[in-house]
Amino acid sequence: MPDTIRFFRDTLSIDESIPASIQAKAGDTLVLGGRQVTLIGLLPDCNYIILAEQLNVVRNAGTSLAGVGGNPSPSVTVLARVITGAPLAITASGLVGEDGANGEPGESGIQRPEGGGKPIVLPGGAGGDGENGGSGGAGGRILVRYASATPKPTASAPGGKGGRGGTGGAGGPGKPRGKRGRGGKLGRSGGVGTTDIAQVAAEQVWTLLDAASAQAWAAYRAEVAGFFFRRFDPGSQLFAFEEAQAALTINPNDPDALTVRDRIANRQTPSGLARDLDIAPDFQALSQNLTAEIALVQNSFQAYVSVVTLETIADSIRDSLTLMATQLANRRLEAQADAAIAQQDVRIAQAEGANLQLQIDDLGKQIETIRESRFSISGILSDVGSIAGVVVGMATGVGAIVSVAGGLATLQRVTDGLDLVQFLKFMKEKPDPNSNTSEDIEEVKKLGGGFKDLIEGTNSFISFGKVMADLENAMSLPGQDAIGKLLKQQILLVREKMVAGLRETQAKSRVAAAQFRASNLAAELAQVQSTLAHWSADAAALKAATGLLIRSARDVVDMVMEDVFLAQRAREIYQLDRISGLRFDYGFLHPDIDRSLSPATRASASLTSLSGMAIQVLAWDQIFQQLNTAQIGFDVIHPQLSVTITDAAKLQAFAGGQTLDFSLELTDMPDKMFELKVNAMSLELTGATSAQSANIWVTHSGHWTMKRRTDGTTSELILLPRSELFACSPGVGTLKSKIPANPQSSAEPGPPFSFWGRGVATTFRLQVSQPSVIDLSQLSAIHLTIDCIGYAVQGSGSATPIHDLRPRVRAVRTPAPVLALAAAH
Repeated sequence: MPDTIRFFRDTLSIDESIPASIQAKAGDTLVLGGRQVTLIGLLPDCNYIILAEQLNVVRNAGTSLAGVGGNPSPSVTVLARVITGAPLAITASGLVGEDGANGEPGESGIQRPEGGGKPIVLPGGAGGDGENGGSGGAGGRILVRYASATPKPTASAPGGKGGRGGTGGAGGPGKPRGKRGRGGKLGRSGGVGTTDIAQVAAEQVWTLLDAASAQAWAAYRAEVAGFFFRRFDPGSQLFAFEEAQAALTINPNDPDALTVRDRIANRQTPSGLARDLDIAPDFQALSQNLTAEIALVQNSFQAYVSVVTLETIADSIRDSLTLMATQLANRRLEAQADAAIAQQDVRIAQAEGANLQLQIDDLGKQIETIRESRFSISGILSDVGSIAGVVVGMATGVGAIVSVAGGLATLQRVTDGLDLVQFLKFMKEKPDPNSNTSEDIEEVKKLGGGFKDLIEGTNSFISFGKVMADLENAMSLPGQDAIGKLLKQQILLVREKMVAGLRETQAKSRVAAAQFRASNLAAELAQVQSTLAHWSADAAALKAATGLLIRSARDVVDMVMEDVFLAQRAREIYQLDRISGLRFDYGFLHPDIDRSLSPATRASASLTSLSGMAIQVLAWDQIFQQLNTAQIGFDVIHPQLSVTITDAAKLQAFAGGQTLDFSLELTDMPDKMFELKVNAMSLELTGATSAQSANIWVTHSGHWTMKRRTDGTTSELILLPRSELFACSPGVGTLKSKIPANPQSSAEPGPPFSFWGRGVATTFRLQVSQPSVIDLSQLSAIHLTIDCIGYAVQGSGSATPIHDLRPRVRAVRTPAPVLALAAAH
């Protein structure tokens, strides 16, 4: 029975050797696909379906086919977006009919007596008639669909010629000689086959592909997209995005292509973590575990490479799978725990967003009362209510955001329900200049960049900085100050709400990533356990077991690299060093290589690809020490910033249970100091009394600005809030505390408290932990000292005295559930 054999490569040359190389037999249909395909020659023994993004036809390509036994009417289908090179001209003629057999000669009429003597001559026998020639086979079938080709492809499918009639047999000798037989008739020519050539739109090239082949080719292209996505550099991600989109054009339901496309569009890692995730990794645990994890991964691949005999191979694979089962089980438990933690973060973000919405609504009521007032932004006069509506609309229209180290970047939604993927596609095309969508996109593009900017996170599509600058200028105009303050508060609250939405989205992505990982690990573990329970040492079973071992080892690689990503993301936060060289393809091979190697060489090549992994794992390990070490051209400094709050009304509100927010601006920071980060904090409550230990919550907002030492530019980071406790000892008249309570040794690998290393130019929040045991009725002042780590130009002589700052202070009524959740976090 003829078979359908599917063979895909990213770059593929099709010549006469292909059928033998994939063990095809006469009559089989070969589905050959590639992004870049070179057509050299075809054999008539097989039918072809050729799929190509770009098909290059070589000069004198062997594309004239005549039917053969086992495949009398060749079929050739070409589906290609672009056809280049020599003209594509395909001929698929039918099998030539068989020639008729010649007639048998007539019997001889000459008889020779046994004893000799004169022969007896009788009439010769008539010769046999020749057989008619066989009918030619029907012409083949040629189908071509293309979007672009120069010149236009041509095709012909003539029927096979009829076979020649056999000649009549000669008459037998005799007297008279026998009559010659009649010659056979020429066989009938086969019917003309079908040719169908059409130029179609690019997205319609693949519509005639059968479902099974479409699913297989889309799956292959999604696999290629996934491999390049793992390389994680911008160029590879752009290529991966295009391949994923191509796969979805072929099969809109391919799950892997959907995952890759959405991961890239949403700036996520292969496991689904947000590229701009706010994290505080457990450095000590990472330091203890990652080196051991590297050894486990390397040993998993090495196990197969280092053995020789079948018996030792079997034992080695079985032992490695047994160890892998334990590792997979442990990792599944970790993933389940990660999902539970991320679920808590979802609830925190939702509560924070709800609280901010209440404040926005309250402010909206105040703005509504002055709706008819006029206000100017960028020289355009408008009523205050209209401007307020535009600002609030940023949170739901052109403006849902993600965070990057340089500020706010990208879109999740664009006007009229146009989602990000459509938006990116739209940006690559030439839109109708008269369309409303075109106008919207053009306005957005003025604020940001293209898809490359999205991946690299270098530009911001929503420029709050520009809005705030326009607002500050307008507030300086006569009569605009009071209105401007309301609008400024609204803009800041809307941005906070958008960031809260971002945090919720990121937390949900962490939940999904952890659940997805746990599910995959459970399935992998079950297969490993089943393989071990039904162990077989024959060659086929060992090949399957090797594939399972490599796949399981790659699962572990993924989780190790996720830990590396977390550590590198921490480095990016603490040191403002953009992550460079981060990859997720260690242990993975390009699908074309992975599919062509034997088990042993496949394991060996996978092991080789792990060679750079250890460097990635260990590169981040000295962050804590490095932040206390001079950098090229800069000295490490440890200035102290002093904050004193004496406003009686604010202190009274604080004593009554309200939170007290105070903000430090970048302009407040001492001159000639760069990248000031929180190293420690001390608190003193003057006029406070407590008979027992008491706690004060301090929260770092997670949104801060910082001046880079390298070029003096300002960086803005937006992460999750982090809270710590000032544990005050009992006292009368004054309560004191500090964070951390005890100095940390420089030999310890990680931060001493949750917001250590974050920028000082931020908003801090103080609140008495409930239930309170502190008597604050006589509170007259709150003093905070922030010990910093920073940099100064080498030899500049920057001293490190205490610098007194005047913060912006406000008391805020915070609903209890939000505080409780934040405290739990």
